Amino acid sequence: MKLLSRGRPWAFVFELFPEARFVHVTRSPTTAVPSMMEFVGRDYGVWQRVETAESEFVTAHREALGVRDLGKPYLCVRQEDIARDPRRVWEAVCAFGGFAAEPIEGLHREVNAARSMRGRVRQGRPPLSWAALSPEVVAVSQDLGYLPRAPERDGVKAVVNAALASQLEDAERSRAVLARTCDELRAQLDRLHGTIGGILEPLRSLRVRGDRLTLDEVRRVLEPVAETVDAYLGLVRERDRRERVPAADGDPPRLEFRTTLPCQRRTGTGEVQLERVELLDAVRAAVRAVGLGDRVAVEATLRAFVPVDNVSVSFAVRDAAGVSLLGTTTFDERVPLPALEPGTVLTVRFAFEHRLRPGVYSLAVAVTRVTRRDYADARLFDQADGCVTFHALASPERPVHYLVHEPVAIEWSRA
Repeated sequence: MKLLSRGRPWAFVFELFPEARFVHVTRSPTTAVPSMMEFVGRDYGVWQRVETAESEFVTAHREALGVRDLGKPYLCVRQEDIARDPRRVWEAVCAFGGFAAEPIEGLHREVNAARSMRGRVRQGRPPLSWAALSPEVVAVSQDLGYLPRAPERDGVKAVVNAALASQLEDAERSRAVLARTCDELRAQLDRLHGTIGGILEPLRSLRVRGDRLTLDEVRRVLEPVAETVDAYLGLVRERDRRERVPAADGDPPRLEFRTTLPCQRRTGTGEVQLERVELLDAVRAAVRAVGLGDRVAVEATLRAFVPVDNVSVSFAVRDAAGVSLLGTTTFDERVPLPALEPGTVLTVRFAFEHRLRPGVYSLAVAVTRVTRRDYADARLFDQADGCVTFHALASPERPVHYLVHEPVAIEWSRA
């Protein structure tokens, strides 16, 4: 599958392809930036400005490097290396993907004929010098391996030493990523073993008593199977980064999250923790595809680990680029929640009518303590970003041309 440019719905990609491997194809900005200015600039004048092309180059590659930094299986392939030695690059990609290397002859060799890979672009636009590029582009280029990471590059010895150090650093990073991947695979195998054990027992019971089970009994027997599989998939899709929040003076230390959520990012003190987040339909069944006008609810179940009052729960619906489109908080809606003692479990539901245009969206849910309307005293207990991904379905009877469909009363009169 090909993911171009930036703004990809990563939470949805990770959930849909939990075992995916990511190949990051790069190109030197000295030729990539002028090429973007030339070819995209033909249709969009703003792209003829070097600042626009530089910004797109930096943003797109930083997003791809962010996938690497999440610990996902990642391989960086430079187009310049493809032009120099396509066979070696192809073998490296095959080894990374875990499949046998087929003969490369006839496999998209045209990329090697690109004039910009030989240091030229069409219409006489020359490659840019490194000195002409912004510091942000230089920093990303260092992370991609096009430039050595050196505080100074005013001598041959300094450049050589920095280049060697960069290569060693890249090798160490690759080793660390490989070790992390092996640890994750080992943990997943252990979880799968436990999952299989949890599935076999109820299936044996079904085989023994299948001819005498009622429908309710079948549902009761199979329910642990579904719970076990859901728990396993949640662990496999784990993207909980658990950013540390320093404790204020006199406050208890941050608590580890007890329950895994299949989210893209998670942060907070952990004193009150989310245990489950779901998107429900009108009959309170979990749903991942909704139609225009459907009545839905965001359901958040949380557990307190310390005594706490003035708790507020919030949710936000975000688009594929991570922009929050709608949402609210119990605090803003003037719905007070009860004080919680350690061990108390509370479920909060936000019900609304779905009116967004077709697309892929995700949910972010947070739990805080707040008393002031300006949120100056807010304390974040738990926030899970991208914990549920869902599709807004298109309706041929009622197209949505803009961001949201808001019912409008229309009337007319004849003069």
